[in-house]
Amino acid sequence: MELLNLAAPAVDGSQILVPGPDGLSGGAAGADGAGVPLSEGGANGGSGGTPEAAGAVNLNTADVTALEQLPGIGPALAGRIVEHRDQVGPFGSLEDLDAVSGIGPAMMERLDGLVTW
Repeated sequence: MELLNLAAPAVDGSQILVPGPDGLSGGAAGADGAGVPLSEGGANGGSGGTPEAAGAVNLNTADVTALEQLPGIGPALAGRIVEHRDQVGPFGSLEDLDAVSGIGPAMMERLDGLVTW
């Protein structure tokens, strides 16, 4: 149960991965063909957030399309993240995102556990 953050708020459009008894291996294929572990109640049948290591988007290597898959990140904001990374250098922590125009504390909280660097 360590992989499931029970305190993370569910956000409309977010994907909730619920680890099974064997962790995050296996699972059903999602719309994009990626493995998506499901709870017994289905994709929406549980609470929590995605585990940090599984399925997290790397801010230092993701392109605009990959960043747009994150909740609350549209084309313009994804472009600003990539532009900031290209101009300033790689992200070293979640807090580094605060320097990107359009990202504040609420957005960083929403992305916590969904991104890595």
